[in-house]
Amino acid sequence: MKQRLLLSSYFVVLLSLYILSCLGKFLLTSSAITIFAGLVITAVLLFFSYILLKYIPKVNLLPWLPLLALLANIPIQITGGFPLSAFSIVYFFLIPVIVLITGKKGAIFFLIFVLVAEIASAFFTKRINLNFGVSISVLIFLAIMIGYFLENSKKKLQELEERLKGIEKSTSVLSTPANTTDRTEVLTTLKSKVGNSDIKAREKMTQLIEPIINVIYETIQPFSAVIFLKEEKKDSFFLFLYRSHSAYINNKAVITGKTGTYNWVIKEKQPLINNQFLLDARLLEYYTKDENIRSIIILPLLEESELLGFTICDSKKENGFTWHDKEKLKVFGNLIISTLSLFKSLYWAQWDANRYSALHEIAKRLSQSLHKDTVSNILIELAPQICDFDLLVLILSDDSGKPFVYKLSPDKDNYNLKNSKILIDGSLAGLVFQNNQLLIKSRKIKTPFFTKQEKGLTEFQSFFGVPLHKDDRAIGELVLLSKKISAFSLKKKAPVIFLADLFSVALEKANLYQKTKELSITDGLTGAFNHKHFQKKLKKEIWRAKRSGNPFSLLMFDIDHFKKFNDNYGHQIGDEVLKHISGIVKKNLRKIDIFARYGGEEFVIILPETSKQGALVAAEKTRLLIEKKPLIIKDDIYPVTVSIGCATFPEDGEDNNALIKKADEALYRAKQDGRNCVR
Repeated sequence: MKQRLLLSSYFVVLLSLYILSCLGKFLLTSSAITIFAGLVITAVLLFFSYILLKYIPKVNLLPWLPLLALLANIPIQITGGFPLSAFSIVYFFLIPVIVLITGKKGAIFFLIFVLVAEIASAFFTKRINLNFGVSISVLIFLAIMIGYFLENSKKKLQELEERLKGIEKSTSVLSTPANTTDRTEVLTTLKSKVGNSDIKAREKMTQLIEPIINVIYETIQPFSAVIFLKEEKKDSFFLFLYRSHSAYINNKAVITGKTGTYNWVIKEKQPLINNQFLLDARLLEYYTKDENIRSIIILPLLEESELLGFTICDSKKENGFTWHDKEKLKVFGNLIISTLSLFKSLYWAQWDANRYSALHEIAKRLSQSLHKDTVSNILIELAPQICDFDLLVLILSDDSGKPFVYKLSPDKDNYNLKNSKILIDGSLAGLVFQNNQLLIKSRKIKTPFFTKQEKGLTEFQSFFGVPLHKDDRAIGELVLLSKKISAFSLKKKAPVIFLADLFSVALEKANLYQKTKELSITDGLTGAFNHKHFQKKLKKEIWRAKRSGNPFSLLMFDIDHFKKFNDNYGHQIGDEVLKHISGIVKKNLRKIDIFARYGGEEFVIILPETSKQGALVAAEKTRLLIEKKPLIIKDDIYPVTVSIGCATFPEDGEDNNALIKKADEALYRAKQDGRNCVR
């Protein structure tokens, strides 16, 4: 409406100018031809404008109306009329428009067109004089200046757009985070509002998510780690939780689909990593001041195809993030998604507290548990409050994906089931696992419950099997057996399914926590502990040895001529050598020994309760094992040897630095003595 009103006003102005032009010609006794030509061109102009407005209402006529006015003005001037152009101001408006639309070439062509028109008009009206020359010169000068300014502005805008496109193209795709169960419930907004329920919900959610963002902050070590969550029934995301070195965080930050930095991530639902971030940090929305951010990772939090929010890490360093950081953030993102899904289940249980008060207690305890055994014990302990049964059997899948009996309750009779493999094709439990669908049987049938070897289960009649989900596949099963016929009615089905869903999410959370914990303390290539964890363990072992008065030893070794492996065979073979050595050492350590990668090709082993003599024996055994087991890749054999240095507490030192220094000196002597030896 506003656009049409503006255009209508524009037409009124143009029509007024033409009326004045025609009156001027009457006053100057112009010929009938002059007046007729002006009126005809005016009518044509208005007709075309009307057609454009009627059939193309969204067209922007403002850039083109001055051009039509110019075409109308030229015949009037050529045939006589005003001594000066009544439409000079049109040129100043039209020149910038022509520059923006056509560029420099179009502007030059237009200036030539204007000069020819004005000179022809002046020639026919016989008014070529000094004033005319000055007017034309000023017009050309202003046109050139305006055109130059607009051309530069347009070029800078194009460069900025190209830079933004380049940033988007530099993205690297992570796999979609694991989806979770209970897809029908709606996540209540966690943004603080007037209602007490929303505030309490946010407080509870913060308690669940805060440990995860703390691990992100300590493991990836960004300048800021931020989590945005989606607002209910809106297309915006609010700042939910953060940890940052910055004092300029906007607690009320909101991201929308129109926010340029996040637009691509929201649209494509793929992660973005940019190690050359050149924009103002305030464009990230959660800063109130430019913090000179140079690297950023944005990970979408996806449940199936639904975008629940973002996990964002930024850094002041260029190339501040690596592929390993992306993999770590992927694990953390999955953990956040699992926690969000667990929270949904918690919140839903609160809404229906009269029916699910016991489930609420289970969910509360599961949310505080990060170990598989603890989670399963909670399930076994509280499941009788949900449903009546005589035997609970918890089935999980092993590393190969095959189901086995993990726990039973009560387990006093065992029924020859503990750790037994489930018969997939010939048992009721196997049918549930294979089809990934629940199954209820009201009475005993010939098909066994679990295996052909099961004993003592003939007294059980009713069977209720519920699969445990991860994504769209079964990772386990909850089975309830009862000695009563038709013990599991449809009314009892929903709480048990909900219990299984809760346990699935808690189990996945425990597995992800274990992976996250391993990721933060282990070396990604070799699987040995990393340098940081080694230092903590060494300090703890020194404290323990001082209290007990018992010695312990430290072995430090590196691979002989490791540089030649990389130079002669390539870094891939070098990596295989590191993994090969680590595998040999880990297989031959005691459970109490601590094996870590110190750095590069150097490794260390902490040997608790071990004297110098015992450490030298262990070191020689390790050296011989490595020497006798060369690395074999296809038909190629790569002999590998190591040099080992030994230091013992307290005789060689009573703190971290002293022991490491002594072990390093011993390692140096081993190299000096010809390598492949122990000192």
